Amino acid sequence: MALRAPREQVFEPKEASTSPVLVRSGVLAWLLGGASIITLFFNSRIQDPFNSPKFWILLIVAGYLIGHLLGTYGRVPANAKPTLRILISILTAFTVSLLVASILTDVPYVAFFGEYQRKNGFLTYAGFVVIMYAAARYLRVSLMWRVYTFAMICGLISAVYGLFQINGRDFVEWNNPYNAIITTVGNPNFAGAVMAMFGTIVFCAIFDKNVLPFFRFTAVLVFGSLVYAIYLSNARQGLLSIGLGVGFFLCVALYQYKRIFGLLATLATAVVGVLAIAGMLQRGPLEYYLYKASVSIRGFYWRAGWEMFLSNPLRGVGVDRYGAYFKEFRETQYSLNYGFDLTSSNAHNVPIQLFATGGIFVGGFYLLLLLFIAWRGFLGISRNTGNARLVVTAVFAAWLAYQAQSIVSIDNIGLAVWGWLLGGAVVGLSLPENIQVFARNSDQRFISPINLRQSIVSSVLVLSLLVLSTVLYRGERAMFDQRARFDPQTPESRPTFKAYADATLKVPLLEMKYAVMTGINLVSNGYVDEGMRVLKEELEKDPRSLDILLVVADFSEQLRQYPQAIDYRLKIESLDPWNGKNYLQMARLYRTVGDLERAKASLEKLFAFAAATPEGETATKEFAELLEG
Repeated sequence: MALRAPREQVFEPKEASTSPVLVRSGVLAWLLGGASIITLFFNSRIQDPFNSPKFWILLIVAGYLIGHLLGTYGRVPANAKPTLRILISILTAFTVSLLVASILTDVPYVAFFGEYQRKNGFLTYAGFVVIMYAAARYLRVSLMWRVYTFAMICGLISAVYGLFQINGRDFVEWNNPYNAIITTVGNPNFAGAVMAMFGTIVFCAIFDKNVLPFFRFTAVLVFGSLVYAIYLSNARQGLLSIGLGVGFFLCVALYQYKRIFGLLATLATAVVGVLAIAGMLQRGPLEYYLYKASVSIRGFYWRAGWEMFLSNPLRGVGVDRYGAYFKEFRETQYSLNYGFDLTSSNAHNVPIQLFATGGIFVGGFYLLLLLFIAWRGFLGISRNTGNARLVVTAVFAAWLAYQAQSIVSIDNIGLAVWGWLLGGAVVGLSLPENIQVFARNSDQRFISPINLRQSIVSSVLVLSLLVLSTVLYRGERAMFDQRARFDPQTPESRPTFKAYADATLKVPLLEMKYAVMTGINLVSNGYVDEGMRVLKEELEKDPRSLDILLVVADFSEQLRQYPQAIDYRLKIESLDPWNGKNYLQMARLYRTVGDLERAKASLEKLFAFAAATPEGETATKEFAELLEG
């Protein structure tokens, strides 16, 4: 589509001490096509339509690539081995550290499979690691036309679908409280960020002399569509990301054309970047265009994450367990600004998230990985000249666009898979065997003769992960079907609902959140004993779950089991010390059982920080006599 690929040739670096490694184009289809499917695919007929299917596809793609990586092990050109060994060492250290942290996490299911509607557990990052190394191993300058092609396709689909959504033409009726442009990743901020990455690559393709004129003209149209869709999504981080990526590319391109132009462009980009950051922080002339209230709230998330790390610097609070600790570490002002119920399951900053949940080794090796990629990127740009330099710069610029959003957002799988792939591509494009490869006019396809080890490993892993994904799909589908039949207002529907609820609980490896939701639905539909039993079983698995504690406390109160309700409220107090609603309810419970001293003590805790809130005003009126006494 982008280039006319020459007939299959073998490029053997002069320094190579091993026989030439030919890698079948199929592995690149799995790598680039797999990443594209991960980003674009969703299933609106399951409980978690975005994250879960992307997680399953990621595992299957990574499983296939592992077989290929083992099949070409030891067949790396000699001049590439030192760089790839360093990359392998850092990735191995990161993966092992994350595995240890996962094993030590208090809730293993969350550590390995990830938090509900996040899926940022060990298995996800292990998949990212495989994607990154495969990109470093197989992507080369002569194959960049494939990256352009997939970026064009994904970018075009994302932009067109986003424009359909903003105009009310979506074929799925989402329950979406945000901007309508969520594309295929489920959130306008994620949508803006992923379109920014594709937009950066597409923009760079316009200047690639090896790209056909028609493709370059199409790239102009797609780029314009992406920028327009990002603007309509109101995703400020998307605009910042694409601005950084495109700006960096233009600086290098202008510097190559004439040094003074490059220096002036760099200065202008730096000034605009500072003003943009200031605007997002509610300062300067760009505040009106770039500031969003959601930016301010991220400061609370970051500080809470840092406090989590300081509380347990060696292994963090547990892999993907940020949400279980957030309310314990959040600042008092957060609850006063945004209410006592609002919470977060992620630090909205990837490095802080990894430090907070995995500890110093996980976070430290991740930062080391970023520094290594940045170093190899600048090295690849400096060593190349002409069109090859622009190709390397294009990948590095897109990777920078991803990093820009990762400072203020989450490792959404559909977005992060490209960030890790591009990071690996930056390393691959910087290898000595890659320098000035266009001068050789060779399409280096890396065709690895099919061998038994590769076939067996890939087949076994793909089949195993396919079985695992099928089991996980059953849970997603069962919860979706159960929810569709939940109707407490219709008594005759209760037996049908009960059958679906029982079927949900029998699914192996059921998402913990779905067991909790099933317990709540059972109680709400009149199956009190069964529902409370399920909730208490889940609470034993995760004693820190405020969602379960709040539900069982409320149900216990409704059942007039006041001592049990008080016990649950006390546990909530220890995990959520800045919850004014909880203190008010505790005062009511103590008054009900006749313990006025403790009721007064609970009110004093409420008034200590939240007297001016609606809960404080309610307490003042409701307990006027007690307070006067």
